[in-house]
Amino acid sequence: MEVSIGSESNADSQAHENPPAKPRELVKRLRYPQDRPGAVDVYNEDIAKLAEGEFLNDTIIELGLKVLHEEIRKRDSELADSIHIFSSFFYKRLTSTAPRDYSRAYELVRKWAKVSIFTKKYLVLPINESLHWYLAIVVNPSYAVDEGRIAAMYERPSDPEREPEGATVLVFDSLAGKHTKVTKDLTNYMKYTWLEQTGKWQEEAKRTDVSGPKQPNYCDCGLFVLHYFERFFSDPDKFCQDVIPSRQRDHEEWKKEEIELGRRQHWRDKIEELAQAWESKERETLEQRALANALKKDADKAAKESEDATRQAAEAMDEMEVDDAMQE
Repeated sequence: MEVSIGSESNADSQAHENPPAKPRELVKRLRYPQDRPGAVDVYNEDIAKLAEGEFLNDTIIELGLKVLHEEIRKRDSELADSIHIFSSFFYKRLTSTAPRDYSRAYELVRKWAKVSIFTKKYLVLPINESLHWYLAIVVNPSYAVDEGRIAAMYERPSDPEREPEGATVLVFDSLAGKHTKVTKDLTNYMKYTWLEQTGKWQEEAKRTDVSGPKQPNYCDCGLFVLHYFERFFSDPDKFCQDVIPSRQRDHEEWKKEEIELGRRQHWRDKIEELAQAWESKERETLEQRALANALKKDADKAAKESEDATRQAAEAMDEMEVDDAMQE
């Protein structure tokens, strides 16, 4: 039996030059925000989680929170700067010690926050436990630490009459779960963060279970997390003063109708819009890079040609000098 070595070599060469295409679900569609630290990469398999009956995954949750945070920044940069959003993996890591060892737990996450949490008015934590998403927002974390030190180091938020007294953990759960450990976990995280800065701890944060709209099925919890975040930060002072204390799930400020009218399609459309903008910028970047490479290649070629010409001229001069010397 004859074996065509040449044909195998050509096939290998073609396979090397044209690697097999990635499965569609592994194709990256978007990086957001563009050209900034902490960007999240979104693939087709992530977007598929927005289909009816699917659970939103951590990528879609983090993307949604970043998009909403950016929308807040466009209308109120001061409010946006007062918000710190933790990764969806933060709380899972914080509570990964068994039994609870708060000192060790703090060491596991001490470098996760790239800012001083006590300079922020709101700490936002998307949390997933037992395949269920819910949202925790710490309001006024600085109120939980030593009065003298905090007054000297940070300026407190204004208008205290419209805010919860002390540090408060608001828990938004579309299944009305009671998350009693969340407050203790987050209080101890803040405690060890502050003690590392040689402070004196003052009090434990309080927990408030927020009575907001509830999901009608088993799979929409992630959508409700994004909706809670969006509605709360539409006017956080009003929510703390009026909406949350009222304990009315159908309060008009919740805009319950929005969550009932195709939020999955809303986020699919938003991602498609962002993906088109990202792909356009990527193409532009690639074109600029290709142009820069071409210009550099031309410049290198011209420099080499000039160098060769100079060398050849020098060699010619040397030869002429040798000929003149021999004639003499």
